[in-house]
Amino acid sequence: TARTLRLHWEYLWDVVASTRFFMIEFPNLDTWFRLWYEKNRTVKKSDLLYPCFQFNHIEAFLSITKRLVYDHPHIKEYKNENHPDLHVPPRIIGALNGARGHLRVVLARWLWAPLENMMTASCDCKEKTVYLYLKALAKTGGYPVDQQGRKSVTAICHELGSFEKHFQLPQSSKSCASCAKDWTGVVAHAVESIQEYFNGLCLDCIDHTQPKFLDEHDDYWNHLSFNTKWDLKCCVSHGQASWYSSFMGRFDTRDSLLKRVKKRFNN
Repeated sequence: TARTLRLHWEYLWDVVASTRFFMIEFPNLDTWFRLWYEKNRTVKKSDLLYPCFQFNHIEAFLSITKRLVYDHPHIKEYKNENHPDLHVPPRIIGALNGARGHLRVVLARWLWAPLENMMTASCDCKEKTVYLYLKALAKTGGYPVDQQGRKSVTAICHELGSFEKHFQLPQSSKSCASCAKDWTGVVAHAVESIQEYFNGLCLDCIDHTQPKFLDEHDDYWNHLSFNTKWDLKCCVSHGQASWYSSFMGRFDTRDSLLKRVKKRFNN
């Protein structure tokens, strides 16, 4: 009803508790929650992690978990004081913090990647070029990436966006094949790519990977089918990073599956 759609967001935990007490099937409320979510767009989305998980709002859960990973230096779940037992599985918070840390590792690797070729360059200007590149990165305030623990990934990317203001290729390097590359473009591409790297956690993938029969995950393996479409049969679109972080089975099983997938499609 229209009245229930005006329900204060903190009472959503009461709804969950009531459905459990009266043994009401959650699918009967999933549609209602979608309507409630649309009507209450001003509510802080990060506080709705558990309701979106419990009421299976796949699209909202994907969006919320993406923003948690990108916009928060450390991820903690909102806990309802009246229902401390109602929260997402701890593995989900662990997966989100793991994804946040992985983004930093990947970003740092991409920023360092152009220097690999510089190590074997024979020109006399390479040392100065590398120094000025690293100095400009440091001046942005977002580098070294691994030392920005109190900043969110979004904040780091914003700071790296000022790289062009701090970097100027030395005149002696402008005619050098090794040094005269678009260093600003390198940083901009790394920032743009990392912002699209992780799409959020997928509830469909989580459902496929919840351990059901000992440690067997044939259903998850079959979920990947015979192509590299990481969101096959999912209600939302996402890439490999979301697939990887959404795996809720044993870590060694996940890594084994990933190796099998890569081996299959590299042959």
